[in-house]
Amino acid sequence: MRIFLLNILFFFISTAHSQHFPERIGEGEMINDYAYLLSAEEEEKLEVKVEQFRISNGEKIIVALLSDVITINPRKYASSLAAEWHAETNTVIIVADVKKFEYAIYRTPDLNEYYPDWIIEKIEHNHIRVNFREKKYFKGLDESINIITGLRTGKIDKASLKQESGGYFIIVFGAVLLFFLVIFPFYQFYQMRNSFFNTKPVDLISSVLLLNKFGMRGKNMFDDFSRGSGKFTLKKFHKDQLKGGGGIGGSW
Repeated sequence: MRIFLLNILFFFISTAHSQHFPERIGEGEMINDYAYLLSAEEEEKLEVKVEQFRISNGEKIIVALLSDVITINPRKYASSLAAEWHAETNTVIIVADVKKFEYAIYRTPDLNEYYPDWIIEKIEHNHIRVNFREKKYFKGLDESINIITGLRTGKIDKASLKQESGGYFIIVFGAVLLFFLVIFPFYQFYQMRNSFFNTKPVDLISSVLLLNKFGMRGKNMFDDFSRGSGKFTLKKFHKDQLKGGGGIGGSW
């Protein structure tokens, strides 16, 4: 057992030491496209945008587009890259590995209050992940940078972003309720009628009474979800995973 644990420890240590961090394409360059995903015109547009933001606000937005490079957790890679490039303050880093379909948005500790977790999650869900899946890399980066710069310049209000997020939650919640309260019971009615009464038509009221009598599984399933004991789980993002700087990482 001890040898097995030592082997695991050696594997993680060797992996960490073997992780490659590329040098910046040019001194002061903010858009570093090592995977050649952007055209020269697209790269120039993003470079101008983030440089103007740096001059006016003192914050840096660094992008690193990689190809089959990341071998550790993408968020950890982004934070390590910030240290490697001496960008440990006033910096937001967007990292993506196109071969491994992994990304991370990392902010340095001094920017935590300006870009809280829910904003980073909104950016990655609505802009990075959606666009990168369709290989619209410029669109995903441009929209993400617009939100980051807009929040700091006052063009975008946090309250409006929260309202958009709340509206999305209401739509999803309403769809779930519609399914369990309307669609699923009617589906059960249809299945029961076909299974038990193929030769004789049965009206809706009689079917509902029979459903209650037979104790169909639908009620049990709904009760399980209402008690929190169903199979659907929501992954929580613990604060202890975001010590120091914060950010989100994932895959598309």
